[in-house]
Amino acid sequence: MALAFGEHNDVIFKKAPLVTVLAVIRFEPVLSLMSEVGIVGFQEGIRSRYPHFSNKESGEIQIENQQPNVRNINVRKVPPVWMMQDESNRWRVSLAADFIGFQTLTYRNFDEFLERLMDILAVLDRTVHVSNSTRIGLRKINILTHPNISSPRDWKELLRPELLGIAGIEHPGQLSNHRSTTSIKDGHAQFTIISGPICKTESEFIKNSLQLTPTEKSESLESETNESLVDILFDLDYGTIAPCRVGNGEEISKVLKEFSSGITSFFHWSITQKYYDWLEPELRDIKNEK
Repeated sequence: MALAFGEHNDVIFKKAPLVTVLAVIRFEPVLSLMSEVGIVGFQEGIRSRYPHFSNKESGEIQIENQQPNVRNINVRKVPPVWMMQDESNRWRVSLAADFIGFQTLTYRNFDEFLERLMDILAVLDRTVHVSNSTRIGLRKINILTHPNISSPRDWKELLRPELLGIAGIEHPGQLSNHRSTTSIKDGHAQFTIISGPICKTESEFIKNSLQLTPTEKSESLESETNESLVDILFDLDYGTIAPCRVGNGEEISKVLKEFSSGITSFFHWSITQKYYDWLEPELRDIKNEK
């Protein structure tokens, strides 16, 4: 069982702060996946549902100063990542030599996410025959906003104060950065929470960088800004190194369901009733979603 931070209703928020959900299953490297020939069977198996194909392949340049006035320049090729997307650009499959990832920007039912992922893993097992997993992870990134926030300490009525730390108290000067990382062990699993106030520019940068539709130009984020930190980042990752047969959809589905439950439980524990109400929760209608 995943970590539980308290009971909560099964709701859908009209103003949901979720910006992306990503499941990544890592396995021992399969060298055939380094080339297009090696992924033909897999791509054909999911092409009817994810017809748009692309790949991300690049190199890393390393410069070493081993002696005065002498520099060694090495170029290391980065293994390709093969990407397949659906017609609506809402769902993306990423396949590399040592992992498979599945991402969406939005969903109303985690069971839909799992159903799609299980179909993908069945094709992977049938065409590539990967080994047991070396890590199974689920990541949910949220950006919390509110119209009445002008400084980080204004969040004190909307979030648990311990999550804000020094950002939640009055102090001289303007807070320019406050990001915390907390990891909680759970047997072979680990729950990692990256949180902190961010400015609107960074919020938009994160959202744009997560878009599934490729853009021609990628803007960089300036490291210095005078903007107030008025939004809150919740980057939540739950993963386990306990091995699991990648083709065993039932077992992986169970693990990811528990991780999703733990992440959702933490989110509900983190927010106050005031912010919960502002997000406009609606009880999930399971019957109509099926």
